[in-house]
Amino acid sequence: MIFLWARCWWELAVSALAIRSPWRWAYLTPRLASRRAPCNAERVGRALWSASLHHSKPITCLEYAAALHRLLKRRGIDCVLRIGVRPHSDQSRPVDAHAWVEFPDGTPLWDLERWADYLPLNPSRRA
Repeated sequence: MIFLWARCWWELAVSALAIRSPWRWAYLTPRLASRRAPCNAERVGRALWSASLHHSKPITCLEYAAALHRLLKRRGIDCVLRIGVRPHSDQSRPVDAHAWVEFPDGTPLWDLERWADYLPLNPSRRA
């Protein structure tokens, strides 16, 4: 568990740097799964959340989602990175944005109702 937590902490640091670099799409592009033993997506998500709470800087949802997407893909778990928006109630900011990870069937890793009103900018192709 300590190794997974350390890997999550490191992936958050890399994610924070990578999404601000000109090579961000190389980081966000899914990689082939490694030959690691299958891992529970919930376990990886909880370890990443714990690592984000003990990080040297506040972690944004995009950094968290990008790191989670990369960690799950490397462990052979099929998932999709989503970025969405919703209208903001305050007139000074027209929209709120959020990033999250979904399974291919469209269910988010954590089914939180407060994210349900976000419209994905990259919608999945569901039948």
